[in-house]
Amino acid sequence: MNLPKQREQNQFKKYQIEQHHRTKWISENFTKFKKYMTDSELKSLSIDFNQPISFFPIVVTNRVVTTEDSIEVPLVTFTELKDSITKEWVVNIEGKNGTSDIESSGRVFRFPCFVKSISP
Repeated sequence: MNLPKQREQNQFKKYQIEQHHRTKWISENFTKFKKYMTDSELKSLSIDFNQPISFFPIVVTNRVVTTEDSIEVPLVTFTELKDSITKEWVVNIEGKNGTSDIESSGRVFRFPCFVKSISP
């Protein structure tokens, strides 16, 4: 009976690792990433290029999932994410990266982020 649970945990660990690498790549290669977006998509992001930009790797699930190992990318439900985006995300910068602690639905998430200054 533990096999599906372990398989599920392994799958979510894989999603977390992949999302971490994707987000890091986008933060380091934003000029290349912009080429995949239309002008209206880019404009809809409302990016202020005069300010550093924070890139957050997040995996959204349809139910609460926990993994045994501590992987920096949080697993949040859509409801938790929806609640989280209504709050102020204060980024604590540590070197090139940072974190933001957000409480949602009784759980506290530490969202890692990659902070970059990007030219338009």
